[in-house]
Amino acid sequence: TLRVGVSCAGGGGMQDVGVCIDTSGSVSHLYSLEMDGVIKAVENPNIIPHDGSIRFMLGTDYEMYYGSNIVPLHPAQVITPATLPQLIQDLKTKRNTGGYSSGPTCVRRMSEYMKSLPQQAGSRTVITVGDGYWEGISMAKSELPKAVANGVGRVDVIGIGSVNLPELEANAWPQPANTLHGGRVTVAYSAGEVAS
Repeated sequence: TLRVGVSCAGGGGMQDVGVCIDTSGSVSHLYSLEMDGVIKAVENPNIIPHDGSIRFMLGTDYEMYYGSNIVPLHPAQVITPATLPQLIQDLKTKRNTGGYSSGPTCVRRMSEYMKSLPQQAGSRTVITVGDGYWEGISMAKSELPKAVANGVGRVDVIGIGSVNLPELEANAWPQPANTLHGGRVTVAYSAGEVAS
């Protein structure tokens, strides 16, 4: 899913890739699966290039909902061979702090953070991971246009655990999900599937 979001974003130059992880109670026991999947994707240059073309950031629905200054758990960092080891170490030590089931809000606030970064990226992609028991489909329909207005061209969704598929699909962009150009929604059962 990460590969689809990155490769289809287009726009040339540096691409912003933000990941929103659901850390709410219903999936808190799957936090390691979520984070290990993200780490595997970041480690693999065939999924996330290490050539300075990707500016990566990761937020959880906890700090992206409660934080007043919209700084994700792992702030934006350009991935290069020199920055990769510290990035991986940093992701491995991030703690699950609990969450708020706020997938749509996390995507919107990630888009606001991306928009605030000093150098504008050629494209912005957000990948959100969780079970889809979030703020409701109406909230997704309200928040997605705001993220798009902030320059997000694609939102892919990875479902884990016991998923609410209609809500996962409502959070993907472009709509409708899983069509030729639509945001991709997949369900993962392992860290390897999250990564791929």
